[in-house]
Amino acid sequence: MMPVEKMPDDSISIEEMKQYGYKWGGMLPMREEAAAEVMKSCQIYRLYGDDTEGLVLDAKEIKEHAAKGGIFGVEKADWVAELEKQCQRRMVKNLKRRPENDPNAGNIALVIYAGTLSAGQLSAGSSAGGNGWTPAFHRSLSR
Repeated sequence: MMPVEKMPDDSISIEEMKQYGYKWGGMLPMREEAAAEVMKSCQIYRLYGDDTEGLVLDAKEIKEHAAKGGIFGVEKADWVAELEKQCQRRMVKNLKRRPENDPNAGNIALVIYAGTLSAGQLSAGSSAGGNGWTPAFHRSLSR
C-alpha cells in the first residue's frame, strides 16, 4: 500500500479505521469535522464496522453518522488527485505573482501543464511555444 503525502485527517489513523472494523486499504479515514471539509471537493463515505460503506449525500448525513460514533472515509485515489489539484492551484497562484518579464515564467507554466499529465504523456519535439515539449495525448479522467 502506497503512503499518502498528507492524510485528510490527522486525528485518526488507518490502524484505528481497521480496529473500527473497516479494512479496505483504498480508503482514508476521517472524523466528522474533516469529512465536512473534504466533502467540498471529494466524495466521502460513511464507514461501518462490518467493513461496508455508504456514500454521503449531504451534511446532515455526516452529523447523523457521527452522532452514532461513525467514522468517514475518502477513497485514496480521489484524495491524492485532490492534493495534486491543490498543488497546481498554488503553483498557478505563485506564477501569477511573478513579474511579466521573468524569463522562467514559461518554464514554470510548462511544469504546471506537465503536472496535469501522467508520466510518458509528453514527447520531445518542437512545439509552437518553442519549449521543446508537446503533449502526446490527453489525460484520461475515467477510472
